[in-house]
Amino acid sequence: MADIIALDVSMGKSNVAWYHQKNCRDEFVFRHTQSGFNHLLLTVQAADHPTIFFEATGIYSNQLNAYMGIDIQRYQSGQGGHQDHINKRGNPIARKLLYFAIGNMIRQQHAAPNHIVDYYYHLKQKRPYPKLNKVAMVACMNKTLKCLLSMIKHHTKYHYRYTDSKSTVK
Repeated sequence: MADIIALDVSMGKSNVAWYHQKNCRDEFVFRHTQSGFNHLLLTVQAADHPTIFFEATGIYSNQLNAYMGIDIQRYQSGQGGHQDHINKRGNPIARKLLYFAIGNMIRQQHAAPNHIVDYYYHLKQKRPYPKLNKVAMVACMNKTLKCLLSMIKHHTKYHYRYTDSKSTVK
């Protein structure tokens, strides 16, 4: 029988309960920091084919972006400012995997319609200044994370027609 890991996501921290055959093996609270997510990862790896349930009541994509290291780092001093960059303080492996996933979506766009690819080409053709490749890729990474969080929160699968604003949902 598969283990069950239940997550209740709150602002800045999450509650976790790990059940094995209807018995609670572990219950803990972790903060949304690198060490907290590492503790969660160790719990998931120790579980036997876990099924993970989420309960999220707010918008937590900013914390997920920070964990991935794709949130914006701004420098400003007085009237002058510098160009924005991603801060790269998060998990480099997760960031690289998401970057490769977006690249694969763009390369395999002929296989199935995808609103992330549509967004990528929209940014590349934006007038008067089209976005550079890496800038568009990071924007697509952000949009993908928000889409995944929404699908997890609402227990839905991805359907292109739901994201297409020109089509009607039947």
